[in-house]
Amino acid sequence: MNVVILAAGIGRRMKSHFPKVLHQICGKPMICYVLDAIQCFEDSRIIVVVPPNSSEIKNTIIQSNNQKRKPKFVVQRRALGTGDAIKSALPVIRDSAPTLILFGDVPLLTKKSLTNFINRFKTGEAISILTTKLKNPKGYGRVIRGEKKEILAIREETDASVKEKRIMEGEDEEIENLTEEDIGQITNIIATDGYYIQAEIVKVSCPACGEEFMGTKRHAGGFIAGHRAFHEFENEMDVIIQNLGGA
Repeated sequence: MNVVILAAGIGRRMKSHFPKVLHQICGKPMICYVLDAIQCFEDSRIIVVVPPNSSEIKNTIIQSNNQKRKPKFVVQRRALGTGDAIKSALPVIRDSAPTLILFGDVPLLTKKSLTNFINRFKTGEAISILTTKLKNPKGYGRVIRGEKKEILAIREETDASVKEKRIMEGEDEEIENLTEEDIGQITNIIATDGYYIQAEIVKVSCPACGEEFMGTKRHAGGFIAGHRAFHEFENEMDVIIQNLGGA
């Protein structure tokens, strides 16, 4: 397998002249975490795409104690985006093997995630993409899917429509998989006018039946109102049945 690590990004948002992938997390360059995660692929060819004048990046990788295999370095001459970076690596990619493409600035990447992804890859597919779902995807690109869940596009948030920004969230869509630790946290949801509004995660229970609900305050209000209406209807029906002499 080919493993291509993209490390040629300038990283303007870092507001630093230091190479983006060499910024440290817990005393360790970000790209070294990515390199550690791929060590489970023993027979893979590691290819690192770097910018011109990249001696700092190369030296950091070479000097890393955990690297069992020397990667091949290819230079992206001009910063023309992700597609061009991958194109730069084509001359050293083995055509007979699948290719895994990773970003060098993802320090939380794990061996488990990569192994699960590779195991789910189906032979014959042109491409597979590893994505994630976030409670608050603000600032991230959105994965646009078709009716059959096929991926149609990846849209940067700045280019996304109001409808596309609702992906992974939604004004009337309850946030899933909440835990007690989420109570009191503030999250962003989209209102009907397309603007983000802040909402607090709360836990409430119906005074009548004790059923619990965890979600945003606006959804909690709907939960309580719905239960109140239901129980009032139940009480009215009991009165009607009693007046009719029923059991």
